[in-house]
Amino acid sequence: MHIKKDYKTAFRKMKEALCDIDDISEEEKYQIANLYSDYARLYLDVGDVSGSIEKYKETIEKYGESKVSPESPWRFTTYTNYANALVLNKDWITANNYAFQALIGKYTIYEKPNYAIANVLLVLGNIYKNEKQLWDIADVFYKKALKIFRKELHPDKFCNTLAGLSKINASITFIYVFTSHFFASVFNILYACNAYCVFCSTIAKPANVLQNYIRINSAI
Repeated sequence: MHIKKDYKTAFRKMKEALCDIDDISEEEKYQIANLYSDYARLYLDVGDVSGSIEKYKETIEKYGESKVSPESPWRFTTYTNYANALVLNKDWITANNYAFQALIGKYTIYEKPNYAIANVLLVLGNIYKNEKQLWDIADVFYKKALKIFRKELHPDKFCNTLAGLSKINASITFIYVFTSHFFASVFNILYACNAYCVFCSTIAKPANVLQNYIRINSAI
């Protein structure tokens, strides 16, 4: 059964919950901090990446003010979602920092791999996918996440992970095929070098990958 998400109502209810938070107990402060995290996720769900990032910053500040434990699962969930928003904003270094904090924290508190761990593994795969010299690392993260999502039956996350893995594996395969043929085709080395330059200059453009692959094989 498909449930339509009513984001307008969700935003209104969240604002109402956050409008009067004075004179609350320590336990309630913890809950308010988590509300901020949910609020940040709403911004991300509707595509407001910059708004989401600002709200996650506020959430992390609230965790400090509310003295939320450094080992809190809520904190690590927030770090994961914050890292995901930072990936969408192409802030790779900060995203990597929070994603690794989340990964270490989750492996510490959970006895077995689960959805929470797989989710941050997916984020890390997405981070390292964007630098071709680190594709082998992205490959490790994606494969570990894929095993968990398949086992726990999360089709959306499974497909997202598979898409990321397929992208880097396809790129690695193209490079491997080119390199192998290059050394085997001594007489055509000049043609191969020219094709290699064309291939590497456009590898980030998916629409040109097949065309360049054909050029490479024609040259060698």
